[in-house]
Amino acid sequence: MNTGVDWRFWQASVIYWSPHLYDWTVRLLYGREHTDNLRHIGQMIEPGSSVVDLCCGTAMLYRHVLRDKNVDYRGLDINPRFTSYLHSQGIAVDIADVMQISLPSADYLVMRSSYYHFGPDPTLLNRMRAAA
Repeated sequence: MNTGVDWRFWQASVIYWSPHLYDWTVRLLYGREHTDNLRHIGQMIEPGSSVVDLCCGTAMLYRHVLRDKNVDYRGLDINPRFTSYLHSQGIAVDIADVMQISLPSADYLVMRSSYYHFGPDPTLLNRMRAAA
């Protein structure tokens, strides 16, 4: 999916250079809270449902919680390094700027930890509700 994203943005922050570095940094910063958050979200998602994970990063939600729940998972992220990594793992993911695309419909649209990037404007949240 070509969204006209300016890839120079990803050159600015070192944690976005590598999926492994990103995962390690998240675990280091958030520790058990991170694991508990993944588990809590996973408990709310019914087996067999469809899930779109916006700003999925390295798809931790899918890799650690949803993979065994038989969900129809699709991740969306703007980082081509992460999406390439996830493709190599056989995970359904598209490169996308969630503010520039029509959100796909699903039983659940999830955004775990990126909402703060979008400021107080409720537009994205309203679009997520409409697509769910």
